[in-house]
Amino acid sequence: GDSFTFGDQVNNSDTWPACIAQQMPLDVWNGGVFGYGAAQSILRAEREVAIHGTFDIIIWSITVDSDFDRDQLSVRSSFSKPYIASVEGETMVVPPGDFDTSPDFMWLLGYSVILQRHLLPILQKEGNFFYDGRYKVRGEQAAEIRDIIDFAMQRFARIKGTKRKSILLQYDPWIFSERDFEKTNERRMLIEKYAEKYNIEIIDSFDQVYVPEKRDELWFSYKDFGHHTPYGNKVVCDEVLKWLKRDAFQIM
Repeated sequence: GDSFTFGDQVNNSDTWPACIAQQMPLDVWNGGVFGYGAAQSILRAEREVAIHGTFDIIIWSITVDSDFDRDQLSVRSSFSKPYIASVEGETMVVPPGDFDTSPDFMWLLGYSVILQRHLLPILQKEGNFFYDGRYKVRGEQAAEIRDIIDFAMQRFARIKGTKRKSILLQYDPWIFSERDFEKTNERRMLIEKYAEKYNIEIIDSFDQVYVPEKRDELWFSYKDFGHHTPYGNKVVCDEVLKWLKRDAFQIM
């Protein structure tokens, strides 16, 4: 997964994977990386299996409204990264490559602490646009979201040797805005469609976190990047535990 799994903004003991380790007699590996796309997470899972051997359980965490969009980017947060492209009808992984930032003012705006602190707020206020300061570039011939989801699901389903697999759907606090709620719900249904196609189970945290009166308890504020608080991670953990305990005999 991404930073929602890694546990940005919380202690190591307050992530949802740590919560699982505290509640069950399992050796839990946290494979979350800040900024990772959903398909990029699968590439990492494949590599970990190749290096360390099979895992009894793999839970693929997806932040619904953003992770597959990241898989269209060849550069994110000023770092070159793999992305998913569609070339002559074939969906494929494009490895990281070099990129030239010199002609792009947006890179400088994100890189310079002085510009980001003093100029960016003025531009965003007067120019009516949003820029989080993380320089990003869409890859050439980047695949459509639907194709990326299909591609990633197929790769996940093909990982061999695991007794159980699941997708964990996570959400950021922007689900409470009408526009983002609609986008997220559409993406959620698309993920569910392809999970069903490849017979992959889903753990969905939506009903537990879509509680407007508890927003500030579940997430840090937007200016702090809106990750889950320790309490929010505990809520997500409880949903994962329900899934794990349902067929515990398979993994114990």
